[in-house]
Amino acid sequence: MKLLSKVTLLGSAVLMLAVLPARAQQTDAEPAGITWGDYITHQSVEFGYRDSLINGNLNSYQTFENLGSGVRLFDYTLEMRSLDHNGLLFDNLSFSNFGYGGDPNNVTRLRIEKNKWYDFRGVFRRDENFWNYNLLANPLNPASSNPAVPIVNSPHALDLVRRMQDYDLTLLPQSRLRFRLGYSRNVNEGPGFTTLDGGTEPVLAENFKFTTNAYRAGVDFRFLPKTTISFDELLTYFKQDSGVTDQNFPFVLSNGTPADLGIVFNTVGKTPCQMPILSPTTPPTANPNCNGFLAYSRVGSPRGFFPTERVAFQSNYFKNLAMSGSLGYSRDDSSVPNFNEFMNSWTSRSGSRGGTVGGPSDAKRLSINVDWAGDYRVTDKFHIVDEFRWDKWSNPGVWDTAETSFFPTLPTSPGQVGLLLPIAQVNPATFSTVCPAPFTAVACPQHMPTSGADITNELVSQFLGQNLKTNTFELEYQLTTRVNARVGYLYTDRSISDFSATVDTGETYFPGGPGGNAGNFFLAARGDCAGGPGVNGCVLNSDGSITEGSLARPLPESGNDSSRNYYHIHEYAFLAGLTLRPMDKLRVSAAPTTTRLPASAPARCRPIRSMRPILPCAGPVLTAPSTSTKTATTSPPSTISSTAAPTALSPPSPRARACGSISDTITRTSSPRPKSVLPIPARPSLPRRAPSRVPPVLWVLSPSTSPPTTSLSPTSCGSPLSASPRPSDMPEASSAATLFSSISSSPLARSISII
Repeated sequence: MKLLSKVTLLGSAVLMLAVLPARAQQTDAEPAGITWGDYITHQSVEFGYRDSLINGNLNSYQTFENLGSGVRLFDYTLEMRSLDHNGLLFDNLSFSNFGYGGDPNNVTRLRIEKNKWYDFRGVFRRDENFWNYNLLANPLNPASSNPAVPIVNSPHALDLVRRMQDYDLTLLPQSRLRFRLGYSRNVNEGPGFTTLDGGTEPVLAENFKFTTNAYRAGVDFRFLPKTTISFDELLTYFKQDSGVTDQNFPFVLSNGTPADLGIVFNTVGKTPCQMPILSPTTPPTANPNCNGFLAYSRVGSPRGFFPTERVAFQSNYFKNLAMSGSLGYSRDDSSVPNFNEFMNSWTSRSGSRGGTVGGPSDAKRLSINVDWAGDYRVTDKFHIVDEFRWDKWSNPGVWDTAETSFFPTLPTSPGQVGLLLPIAQVNPATFSTVCPAPFTAVACPQHMPTSGADITNELVSQFLGQNLKTNTFELEYQLTTRVNARVGYLYTDRSISDFSATVDTGETYFPGGPGGNAGNFFLAARGDCAGGPGVNGCVLNSDGSITEGSLARPLPESGNDSSRNYYHIHEYAFLAGLTLRPMDKLRVSAAPTTTRLPASAPARCRPIRSMRPILPCAGPVLTAPSTSTKTATTSPPSTISSTAAPTALSPPSPRARACGSISDTITRTSSPRPKSVLPIPARPSLPRRAPSRVPPVLWVLSPSTSPPTTSLSPTSCGSPLSASPRPSDMPEASSAATLFSSISSSPLARSISII
């Protein structure tokens, strides 16, 4: 890709504006301002015209620069200052703006203060986040496909606008009792595109909207000499109203139904099938036996409430000793009561005609943190510094899933295959009537040995927590006015525990399908119940279906690890540093450290011996995991965040769970045949923040305090641990069973900073 840009500023001007005729003389160096009543006033405006000439990929330019042509306000400032600090409503006013007229970043700042009475500050920011960067010219579709459909646009794109507002008011700022009030609002919204793996990969239209409202109140006590004690209360409300739908149907079936065969065309590998086009009509007539979608939608409305209390102090009361510290507590509650995913599709590998996923979810985050720092000045050149921090948090959550899988009936008319097959209308209450034994009626669902459960009810639970204590002790000495030296010691004690479990409260497999016989219970014996009744707690029902678990008899999911993992890490580090200031604006620092991580005891695992419908140890709410083109892997979930709204996330797979990971590898065989090239309608262009008419979608945020990036990996209960840097989702450990050996290193870190 070749991208050239030329940005020209035309007609730029700087004006000094006067509200009234000047009463003060103006010098060449700086305007003296204008006297208006009891105020001295300064104003300046800088505006102009930007001419942008772009030659290359416009989407890439907008992703990284996004500076268009047009008239722009580059800067505007207004300053008003009272002559004698006795203004009627205010003593000082400052107002500034830049970026208006079309730039992707706009900012407005306002500050108004009245001596001894109040201090008000407000900021408004607007940021455009356009992302449509084509990483490769044709990352998915080979030229050998028939038809050959190159991908010329990125299948994942965003065009979001984020509006941020912050307002803070301080009352009686100079008194011994000071009050603080604040409000912040953050709205991030706009359209986007993403993909979903379901046998093929359709392009889905997304409408994002994340809203966070935060209310702040605080008070400062300054009754003791050189000491300030503060209390703050923060109430944060988060909501998400987003939606995902399939709006791209460039094909039709033989009966005229619009169809989406996805963007991946690799007919040699049978994606979406070996011969996707039956007739080169307008629009092209699709092969109903191909993997494809007739409808898709995902809705949900996450809501969160995050109260936080904090007490802090800062003091120089004792001679030669400066101290500061704080104590904070936060409890976050979040729920998604209305999550629902619906798809009408055909997946050839499982014989599925789509399905639904839903169920309420709830997650919490409990956090407590304490910190203290002290600096004792023994002499003018010698300091003793100590810092302590305790941070303890936990993220429990649970998701009550309700999932159904659609399966087709036998053909009711000639030519009905794949996407043209009717969906079987069965449920536990009507199955015996609609599809009686021997389960060969036309209305019976047609399963395959690889088909999943018809109905899945599960309780998904997960927990992640950390208890961190760390202390840093340092001795600092000023050798000369330009040379400082320090030595110290760092100790960290970190305990991490995690838990995940999935419990079946009703996983039902209906019989029916080609190849069904008494030996395989007419294909009801599949999935977790492939061994038939009596295996994995599976029970044969009177209508011929097989069920695993129930509300009265919940059973752990097959292959589920319900043990609690525990990790304990000690870290010791010896610190040393030297700071040189050869000149006033140059500082050179060198800080060698030696770190020792001693051997740790094996993980302590506590098996869960009995499971109940509501688990005592819960885990985060399901998030929408990412998907890939060749291997569809459902990622482990994230949990609720107590801070900012998230950026764009990826959509969930049809078979998403809230704990662990599910891998579904798709393999395809090649079958060469003559080529044909048909005009395939392109993906629609990204709308520029079109109004959302799509129901909201489930998304859940990540925790504000990330788990450690380096921890100990569990092997099995009672086994030793192995050392490995690991991401926050804590995947399965390696097979190594060695003690965490001592590690010593002495890197010499050098930094040069220009002051």
